[in-house]
Amino acid sequence: MKKKFIIPATVILTLTFSTINAQTPLPYFTGFDNTAQQSGWTVSAPGMFYFDSISAYSPKFKFCISSSYTLFQQAVLYEWFVSPMFDFSAGGTIDSIRNAFSGSGVPVMVSDKVAIYLLVGSPDPVLATSKTMLLNYTGTNYHNDGIWYVTKNINIPATTGNCYIAFEVFMMNTDIVLRFDNLAVSAGSPTGINPMTTINNDVLLYPNPTSGKFEMRSERVELNSIEIYNVLGEEIYSLSAINPQPLTISHQPLTIDLSSHPNGIYFINIKTDKEHITQKLVINH
Repeated sequence: MKKKFIIPATVILTLTFSTINAQTPLPYFTGFDNTAQQSGWTVSAPGMFYFDSISAYSPKFKFCISSSYTLFQQAVLYEWFVSPMFDFSAGGTIDSIRNAFSGSGVPVMVSDKVAIYLLVGSPDPVLATSKTMLLNYTGTNYHNDGIWYVTKNINIPATTGNCYIAFEVFMMNTDIVLRFDNLAVSAGSPTGINPMTTINNDVLLYPNPTSGKFEMRSERVELNSIEIYNVLGEEIYSLSAINPQPLTISHQPLTIDLSSHPNGIYFINIKTDKEHITQKLVINH
């Protein structure tokens, strides 16, 4: 299932990558919009991927990842953009990923490829013990019309070892601009979702699944902000602390009402005084 949205022109920004060795908690959501959401992503040489602030699907001042290539730069574009480390021992799902492709060229050569892979063992594609293609954008999946598309429910097979989600681009003799945004990933679970969810042993969220209204409580941490996104990567709720006063939810739980929103999967991004956390929420009226 794909939906379309028009995007504006592009502006290139300077980009700094950092590597995280610890496994990233699931569920995971990134719009590549700040340091925390960009953390852990790495790019291979020659480094044509960058964080783009103008052409993102999200509202103004948000980011996406982009890769642009022209015939004047080089004859071949070959690179990987790789995620932080994940645990997919119980499998998982890319719940949604947005893409927008433009330029005069399309992948027509047999070797041309724009794809999403699962790497195992190393974020370096050369050193990875296995590479599994999760989605191939070439062929009928490739649209060079500058429109945002969304792809949902990409299966990630149960895989042991350190795992990474990777975008691969291999294109020859063509002019292209590739953009990706709002990646949402969740882990498989043989036991389902507990109605009372403890987030990193610090924040309690209940009930989950919910009919729309739920509560959050914490005895250990102070909350700085809460953002909730749907699977399309659209922000539907936000709440921030008023400096210097944090959101206190120890003595009085925080009640959030999303009853007006449709059934489905949502992602709660929580920033505490200790860390950034993402938690999956299921609404079922």
